[in-house]
Order: sequence, then C-alpha cells, then structure tokens
Amino acid sequence: MSFTFDNTSSSYQPFSFDTEEQKKKLQALAEHYRAQIEAQWGEVKDDTIYYGKHAIVIGGVVAGVYLMMEALLPNEDKPVADKPRKESSSSMGGALQGLALSIALAWAKKRLTDFLEAEHNTNAQSEL
Repeated sequence: MSFTFDNTSSSYQPFSFDTEEQKKKLQALAEHYRAQIEAQWGEVKDDTIYYGKHAIVIGGVVAGVYLMMEALLPNEDKPVADKPRKESSSSMGGALQGLALSIALAWAKKRLTDFLEAEHNTNAQSEL
C-alpha cells in the first residue's frame, strides 16, 4: 500500500507557520456555522409549533364531530325491513338529531375560525 501526499494542492503546511492563527480562523468559522444552524433550528421549531397547534385543533374538531355524530345518529347495522316502524317518534327524533348535529357543527366551525383568526393575529404581531 503506497501513500502519496501532494503538497502543492493542499493549503495545510504543518510546522511552517503559526497554527494558532489557523486555529482561531477555524474556531470563528465553526462559531459562524453553529449560529446559522441554531437560527435555522429556531425557525423549524417555531414552524413545528405553529402547524402542530393547527393540526391539534383541527383533529380535535374532527374527533368531536365524529363522536357527536356517533352519539346522535342511530346505528344502521340491521336492515331497514327488520326494524319496527314508529312513525311519529322516529321522525321527531330524526329531526331533533339533525337539529342538534347542525348546531354542533356550526358551533365547532365558529370556534375553529375564532381560534385560527386569533393565531393569525398573534403571528402577525410577533413578526413585527
């Protein structure tokens, strides 16, 4: 195994000049890169927190609407022909369930839009 070292293409010259000066330059360069990485990491953390909040709120609204629908809407596992028919009470119950579902969805929509507007205003103020 042979090892060749081409000294003409390398700027590193051991024992021929002050290594302390080169050490200081390298430390300054390392500090510069560290500061850049920390700044980028801060931006990534801020973006993650911002989008994470939105994802949690939207997920909560979706889960809430799903649970509300499961609680209010009847199970439709059995065929319709097998169910006994109660004309007056089932139509009234269906109307009440539909009304409750529309109220719940309107409330969830209002809460979500209020939250998103508040987040947008907070982010706009923090950017100033």
